[in-house]
Amino acid sequence: MFNNKKELSFNDALKEYYIFLEKMYNLILGLFYEILDLGPENHLTIFLENIINSRLESSEKKNLNEYFNILTGSIKSSWTEKEKIDFLN
Repeated sequence: MFNNKKELSFNDALKEYYIFLEKMYNLILGLFYEILDLGPENHLTIFLENIINSRLESSEKKNLNEYFNILTGSIKSSWTEKEKIDFLN
């Protein structure tokens, strides 16, 4: 698979492994929401909206979508967003 062989010290190999684990972690987290929210049912979205809605005062319920977007939004661009931006550029 890889023809590019090089000798790594144990510490360098460990660093590379941690980089790999971090990328896998971010990939799984990025896909987690999308996988659970596939299809017309949107189970995760409905579940989160119910939790948020149960904690709001009646006067705040009109802002449910705003709160939902804040709580579920990412502070960093996801991998798929970066790919879309690269594609558009």
